Amino acid sequence: MEITVNKSLYRKLDRIQNSIMDTAEDVLYGLVFDTVRYTLTATNKNSGKIGAVDSGSYLESFSVMSGSVGRIRSVSSQGRPRNVSPEAVGSQVIATLNRDVSRIIASLDDTKGNRGPTVTLLNGSRYARDVEYKYGYRIFNKLRKIYG
Repeated sequence: MEITVNKSLYRKLDRIQNSIMDTAEDVLYGLVFDTVRYTLTATNKNSGKIGAVDSGSYLESFSVMSGSVGRIRSVSSQGRPRNVSPEAVGSQVIATLNRDVSRIIASLDDTKGNRGPTVTLLNGSRYARDVEYKYGYRIFNKLRKIYG
């Protein structure tokens, strides 16, 4: 007994897989945009200051990793000017994080048939916990509600 799977089934499966990849890309690029947006618009619970940007080092310390793809960024604020343009730093960080995401997307071809990699957003700044909890910006908390 024998059954032949027609070629249209393979085309349909390819379209489904491409749709899933497009959705994964949209989610990851959305994570990048929302990370920068929340960092620029979050409010300090103590002072009422809008935006967690002073020297830009906290924002520049974000990275997106998946397995062995990517690395933890840690940018020091020591010796950097204060009161930098949040928009300028934000656009630079979006470009950097988009490169991280592009590398992850490129590596997804190696995981076909598997559940896929775990993607992690990290901030290697030594002030990351202070920004999140002490000053109450709660950037990771907001992102976790959407993407976590």
